[in-house]
Amino acid sequence: MDDKFDDYFNDNNAAAPDSNADAPKVETAGEREERKLEEATIERSHNWFRTSLVTIIVLVIVGAVVWLWQLYWRPYSQEVRKGYITAVKLQGNVFKTYEATMLEVSYVGNGFHIDDTVQFSITEDSIAIAAQMFQGNGKRVAVGVKQYKASLPWRGDSKLVASSLTAEDGQFGTANDTTISDNQ
Repeated sequence: MDDKFDDYFNDNNAAAPDSNADAPKVETAGEREERKLEEATIERSHNWFRTSLVTIIVLVIVGAVVWLWQLYWRPYSQEVRKGYITAVKLQGNVFKTYEATMLEVSYVGNGFHIDDTVQFSITEDSIAIAAQMFQGNGKRVAVGVKQYKASLPWRGDSKLVASSLTAEDGQFGTANDTTISDNQ
C-alpha cells in the first residue's frame, strides 16, 4: 500500500501524483541554522525534587552557620564586674589561657558584702599581667567581661572572657588611670 494516504482522498477522488515527493528538499541557510540549533539544544525537564532537596540542604547549612555564630562568636552580654582578684593561673593542654578568680564585693551601708566568686578567662597577655599584679594585694578592680553562650578551647574554660581591667582607688570605686583593655 502506498504511504500517501491523503492523496487517495482528494476532492475529485482521483489520485494526484506528487511530482516532488522523491526529490531532495533544499533547505535555506536560515533553516539549516535553526535545525542545527534544535539538534544542539538539550531539553531538560525541571526536577522539582532535586531543586527542593538542594534548597533544603542550603537552608540547613545556613541555619547551622548562624546557630554556631550565635553560640560561639557573638557575645551574649557585656558587663563590668567589680571586686578583688584572688587567683590568676595559666592552664590548658593545647591552648594556654589565663583563668582568674575574683571576689565580687558590694558596699552596703558602712560595711561591705561579698556577693559571689566569679571565674573568668583572660586571653590577652597584657590583661593577664595586670591581673597578676592586682592578685592578692587588696586593691579593688573593675573587670569588663564578655559572656558567651559556650566556651571555645582557645578562649578558655569559662564562658566569661575578660576584655578590660581597671584598677580602682578608694572604697567607693573612683577609677584612676590604670586601665588595660584588649582593644589597645
